[in-house]
Amino acid sequence: MMKKLKLLCVVALCNLTFGAPSLAQSGNVFSSAAVVNDAVVTNFELFQRVSMLQVFGARADLRNLAMGQLVDERLYLQAGEQMGVTVSEGEVLDGMNEFAARADLTSDQLIEILGQRGVVRETFYDFVHAGLVWRTVVRTRFARQAQITENDVDVALLRSPGQGGRQPNEILGYATLALPASEGDVKTRAAKARVLRTEIDTCLDLRAARNNFEGSEFGEGGGRLADIPDALRGPLNALDPRETTTITGADGRTTVLMLCSRSRELPEGDRSNITEILVNQKIAGLANGYLQELKGDAFIDIK
Repeated sequence: MMKKLKLLCVVALCNLTFGAPSLAQSGNVFSSAAVVNDAVVTNFELFQRVSMLQVFGARADLRNLAMGQLVDERLYLQAGEQMGVTVSEGEVLDGMNEFAARADLTSDQLIEILGQRGVVRETFYDFVHAGLVWRTVVRTRFARQAQITENDVDVALLRSPGQGGRQPNEILGYATLALPASEGDVKTRAAKARVLRTEIDTCLDLRAARNNFEGSEFGEGGGRLADIPDALRGPLNALDPRETTTITGADGRTTVLMLCSRSRELPEGDRSNITEILVNQKIAGLANGYLQELKGDAFIDIK
């Protein structure tokens, strides 16, 4: 959302001209700049937010950006009030320190820098407070919808550049169904195997299919890719989960091979970090949709 604060604060301390609107330009500083349902955004708050965004290094249309944030934050607080969400002063202070720490600063140091640009402490406090309320609202509202499975983590790993994709430390799970000689010669068995592959979607389907071939042999296996038998490693390595292939052994046996799962060996801490990232991504998407709903239902009058 913004550049690293430490660098931005250096810019602020250099006394560069940012083109902030003056108080005179804002008219009566405590008059209404916007109304959001029954909440008012004052010109003073708008001026303060613009000044704070300048310190943070924002380069967009600052007035519109500031107004958009303040309107959203009114909706955050109203949603929190409806849900009975409260955030303690201690939690806000922790949030202020956490925000400042992104730039290797304490909240007091950041507040001092903001003060040099005319931004009062309450402006920073209110900004963090509204964000914490909203975070609690959306995490409470979407807790169940944002649950992440182990398979979600595995898929994310396989899609991550440089982390997934056919590595020796991958863990594979697979199933096999060897067709009996009674199903005909090699060519006939291969044809039946191709038909079977179009009829199954999961490894459980492959297990059930053995009932259709008397004398067939079903097997399951798994482990690190590097430890899988040579005859299976190559074919499995070319598959994604739930994909199948047909292999013919040196003895002429025809076998349908399905990859059931593919994951990676990771320390538990790494998987926890990835899970948290995925949860945050899912909640962010749900929260944005919820915010749009709130805006659609709200009375918003921007002066």
